[in-house]
Amino acid sequence: MAPTSKSNNDGPTVVYLPKGRIVADIIFVHGYSGDRLGSWTASDGTCWPRDLLPHDVPDVRVILWGYDTSSTLTIDKHALRLLLDLESRRPTRRARPLILVGVNLGGLIVKEALVLAVKRMTISRDPGSWAVWKSTLGTMLLGTLRHDEWQNPPAGVKLFEKWGPESEAVKKHRETWAYISKNLAGYQTNELRPGRQPLAAESNYAKGDRTASVGFDVEMGTPDAELGIGLFKDREDTGYQELVQMMRHMFEFILDDDDSEDE
Repeated sequence: MAPTSKSNNDGPTVVYLPKGRIVADIIFVHGYSGDRLGSWTASDGTCWPRDLLPHDVPDVRVILWGYDTSSTLTIDKHALRLLLDLESRRPTRRARPLILVGVNLGGLIVKEALVLAVKRMTISRDPGSWAVWKSTLGTMLLGTLRHDEWQNPPAGVKLFEKWGPESEAVKKHRETWAYISKNLAGYQTNELRPGRQPLAAESNYAKGDRTASVGFDVEMGTPDAELGIGLFKDREDTGYQELVQMMRHMFEFILDDDDSEDE
């Protein structure tokens, strides 16, 4: 399958906007050879972030973010674009709480965007990066490889340039992510894999864990369509219900907060 190359796939699009007060944003990032809408859409046309999620978290704005996997940009450059989009489209002061959801390669881009946010706010005290990091409640990573599971990326694809398993870019990403995902209170990472039920969010919070993962062997260049995860047709789906449960646990930090942005 060819990499995504649709120009109208780039950047964010709001697929659900609450009529009243908005308590948080959820950003969805697709994976390799996927696209902004199709990677979350089941065979019957149900796009669960757009069609199902508003019924369960009606006060949350839902945004799909896309990128061109056939471009000359590498993973870190796409991650920077995601970070800059988050900075420019959300207020810097009293930033609305945020959850980032990534499938497949999108999970790596989500992680790298947060790594870059920490670097930018540490080195240059960038207020936009600080606002993104400060407002992030957690991440939900679907079918995303842990750093110790990465296989060789597809040869000749610009997207993966300098991101081989033993590369300096991966080493720096690994070290920074390990630090920021363990040392910030209230930060949680859920790495959910194909072929297995999602792990219960409640048990993670009860144990104080910040990572939930199960093993899954996949190469970095596996297209979204081949993974086939995150494609829910109805709200009765067990996987969907557990993902919603995880989101609600994250939202417990802000449900009683009256300072969330309304715009």
